[in-house]
Amino acid sequence: MAHRLVIATAAALALAAVIGGSPAAAQMTIGAKGGVNLATASLTVSDTDLSPGTRTSYHGAAVIGMQVGRGFAIEGQVRFVGKGFDPGEPDSGVASNLAMDYFEFPLLATFTFPRDPSLLAARVFAGPSVGLRASCNFETPVDQTGFTDCDGDLSKTFDFSAVVGAGIKIGRGLGGIVLDVSYDWGFLDITAGGQDASLYNRNLLFSAGFIVPIL
Repeated sequence: MAHRLVIATAAALALAAVIGGSPAAAQMTIGAKGGVNLATASLTVSDTDLSPGTRTSYHGAAVIGMQVGRGFAIEGQVRFVGKGFDPGEPDSGVASNLAMDYFEFPLLATFTFPRDPSLLAARVFAGPSVGLRASCNFETPVDQTGFTDCDGDLSKTFDFSAVVGAGIKIGRGLGGIVLDVSYDWGFLDITAGGQDASLYNRNLLFSAGFIVPIL
């Protein structure tokens, strides 16, 4: 399913670029975003679906965009983001904490409307994201010494997900302040081999930032 998502996203980007405008209309932007995210996971252990709780974490990203038509841009990000989960409800079957940090590289197709630059505009975006795990820490109720390093023992170092979101841009022209809400849906089982479990990352992000035209 992951490779089909990549192909479909690439096709959508190419089609939108053709429809949106010519290369002569291209303009570059840079910016930064950050905020709070609510992470959890789709977790199955021994063929039983469990319900982990939500881990509150943070994220920050550097953003570069290319405006290729009226209202359409391709946006790349390099971001650092927290994922994992906290214990669930008493009957959830989850009493452990999992705290992971990732470097992620989303590539997004972004549509802003109304297409003519205005002081206030809505924006929607979607695309794939590749993640590289930077840290992984795990805590169980029987371990009272705190978190233990789970690199290589619990989770893989690679993740792949789809990002969808919407927000607003405040500011005339291509630059301005952006306020976004997005959802990151993991497509890869990140558990290490030999485990009778599967885990897929889920992450809800609330972001604020700015973008500035440079070319």
